[in-house]
Amino acid sequence: IQTLEKNLQDFKNRHGDIEKFLALTETRLKSARELLPLENSQDNFAAEIYKIAEKNKVRVNSIQIGELEPIDSDNTDKKLLRQSVKVKIEADYISTLNFLRDILNGERLTAIETISLVSDKDILNGDIELSIFNLAAPS
Repeated sequence: IQTLEKNLQDFKNRHGDIEKFLALTETRLKSARELLPLENSQDNFAAEIYKIAEKNKVRVNSIQIGELEPIDSDNTDKKLLRQSVKVKIEADYISTLNFLRDILNGERLTAIETISLVSDKDILNGDIELSIFNLAAPS
């Protein structure tokens, strides 16, 4: 018991108020989970794409979400997964830029892999391939 009490006091001395430390740790953990969520959250990402599109006046013609795959061959425990997301859009130039910026600045770790844009007067038709990253769900 004395050892536990000493360890608790040492912890309090290092971190101050335990409740504040716990709240800060939970906030950091929540932020990390949103940046790199569990694998079953791809539907949330599709909903976020539509929300960002609406905000930026971008028409989303389709979203295709690929299969989960390990990042690379060194990822032997398969805890970090990548998923391809293909989005077809129509928008003007500024709306397209704002749309892409908002996707990259979102709460989730996202990479733009390829962008193909074709101009039809003032409207751009775009094919965008994104990668989203996930943690494998615990088994």
